Amino acid sequence: MRRVQLITAIVQEDKTIATAKGDVDHLPIYDLDPKLEIFKDHFNYRMKRYLDQKCFIEKNEGSLEEFSKGYLKFGINTTKDATVYREWAPAAQEAQLVGDFNDWNGANHNMEKDKFGVWSIKIDHVKGNPAIPHNSRVKFRFRHSGAWADRIPAWIRYATVDASKFGAPYDGVHWDPPASERYTFQHPRPSKPDAPRIYEAHVGMSGEKPAVSTYREFADNVLPACHA
Repeated sequence: MRRVQLITAIVQEDKTIATAKGDVDHLPIYDLDPKLEIFKDHFNYRMKRYLDQKCFIEKNEGSLEEFSKGYLKFGINTTKDATVYREWAPAAQEAQLVGDFNDWNGANHNMEKDKFGVWSIKIDHVKGNPAIPHNSRVKFRFRHSGAWADRIPAWIRYATVDASKFGAPYDGVHWDPPASERYTFQHPRPSKPDAPRIYEAHVGMSGEKPAVSTYREFADNVLPACHA
């Protein structure tokens, strides 16, 4: 059995650094719930996969925090001299960006694919203005298995549909209003908590039996294992 390393995340200057705390065969979760000991091999396997993926992300993205900021990289983003569009579609054979800005003809807006399956295109501004105007329709056009298809960009910020047409497809809309029309946050961001918070709990499926668990069972069997 491959041994598993416990990892401690140390946050310094917005960069996550993973440091090994020693080789162990016993994860702390077994102390919390001894019944999990029989699944030790599988937990060790999952921990190993997690650590491998985490190291891969940190090697290529710098940190988990940087990796989480996909909205700053994917979709349509405007720089001082160009509009940049990125879309992850590893199975696509060709890709184009189409929309109102090019009369839905992508012949001059072919995208390039990198080793991670990310397609991208950089479109220079026209006379100092973005080539893709604010509030204009766009779609990601790609070829797969010999057929072309149009899809709404996965990271689009706004989508609309022609309500006058039954079954009309949605269109992605490039949303990039001028600074004077953008919302400005009125309050400071809440401080970061000292410990993770539980986002949600699925009471009905929290038990071991093939039945819907009750709130009483959840309170008796699950909540005691939750620590702040």
